Amino acid sequence: MVNATFRGQFLTAIAQGAATGIGLAISGVPGSIFWGTITALFGVLPMVGAAAVWIPASAYLLIGAAIGKIAWWKGIFLVLWGSLVVSLVDNLVRPWAMKGDTNLPAVLLFFSILGGLQAFGFTGILIGPLLFALLITTVDMYKVFFADALRSQNDRAAEEQANVR
Repeated sequence: MVNATFRGQFLTAIAQGAATGIGLAISGVPGSIFWGTITALFGVLPMVGAAAVWIPASAYLLIGAAIGKIAWWKGIFLVLWGSLVVSLVDNLVRPWAMKGDTNLPAVLLFFSILGGLQAFGFTGILIGPLLFALLITTVDMYKVFFADALRSQNDRAAEEQANVR
C-alpha cells in the first residue's frame, strides 16, 4: 500500500507538471517547460500543488491583458485549463496509478485519499489509504475466522428445523 501511494503521488505530480506545461505553452508563457517541471515538483504538495504555478501565470497573463500587452484569450484559457484539466488530472491519475497494488476499487481509493487529507492533512495521502486497507483486511480476517462458526451454526439451525418437521 505504501508503494502504491508513493507511485500514485509521483505519477500524479508528473502528469500535472506535463498538463501545466502544455497549458503554459499554448498560452505563450515564456519558459513553459521550466514551469512545467516546477509544477511537477510542487505537485507532491496537496492543496497547493500545481496551482502554485498556474494561478500566478494566469494572473500574469490577465494583468498583461489589462495593460494591453497580451491577448485576453491567453489568460482566460489558462484559468480554464488549470481549473478543469490540471485539477482533474489529480482526481483521475492518482486512483488509476494506485489501483494496481492496493486491490481496492478506484472509487474507494479516491475517497480514502480525500478522507485522509481531510482528517490528517498532508500525511493523510498515505494514512488514509493505509487505514482503509487495514479496515478491509480486518473485515476479511473476521470473515475467515468466523466462517466455520457461522457455517456450523447454520448447520445446527437447519438440523433443528428438519427435526421439527
